[in-house]
Amino acid sequence: MSCALKSAFFRYRKTGLPIYVLILSAVISIAVFNHANSHVISYYMFARPRYYDNTVIIYSLYFLAFVIPFLSAIYCMIFTGSDISSRTINNKVATGISRMAVYLADLVFNIISTAASLIINVICIFVYAKLFPVRESVSIDARIIEVFLYVSLVCLAFTTLFTLIFFFFSNKFFGIVVSLLLLPCMLITSESIINALNNPYRYSYEDKETGETKWSLNPDYVGGTSRKVLTFLYEASPYSVYMVEENAISNYSVIGAGAVIVISTALGYLTVSRKEYS
Repeated sequence: MSCALKSAFFRYRKTGLPIYVLILSAVISIAVFNHANSHVISYYMFARPRYYDNTVIIYSLYFLAFVIPFLSAIYCMIFTGSDISSRTINNKVATGISRMAVYLADLVFNIISTAASLIINVICIFVYAKLFPVRESVSIDARIIEVFLYVSLVCLAFTTLFTLIFFFFSNKFFGIVVSLLLLPCMLITSESIINALNNPYRYSYEDKETGETKWSLNPDYVGGTSRKVLTFLYEASPYSVYMVEENAISNYSVIGAGAVIVISTALGYLTVSRKEYS
């Protein structure tokens, strides 16, 4: 394992990925803060005096849960995708390094890139909030730590999944396409599920002949087992947090992220142990 980590570290520096992480994170943090800034100012546009509190940081953190996985997919393509596409994994295996060690080494450095990107973004956003010419009371509290840990877990889950995808497809083009399409698909699916769950059991209408208000059962209402399944899938989604009051973090989404990490790692082991990279 130590040999695999040394080899991965040498390749990590050679690809220039640390520089990409730094530059991309700094640029993205500006866009994320501007987005959060616009949201907070428009939401509290009639508040006087106008100031920043932890709301702008929490909103930025939740938005990073969607942005950082996009960056993570790019990091995985640069580091793992290029390595697998060029079949250099065969050279490592030929030197006696086990396939699982190669996989875990790549996973470790993909996680390092993602974690570094997240931390740089958070630091920059805190600095922007402090330096922005508006009164502020931004500080690190229990809620900030809770949201940060949740976002970190979500990003870790996506990183393990993306690493699996690049090892599975053995082609960085297909890997990056699948990885980038996965994120909006998950968001659209979450929105579709919550829209289905929000359909009322019945609806009212006015009888044209009598003018009376009557009630009718809604054929689009989802009930029974189907409702339980959809509710579970919705609450397990990492993006359900955007669609509930006060952005409450569901326990199922935490469990779901942990399950993705375990299952992706297990499938990664099966992939590298049985797949021929030739």
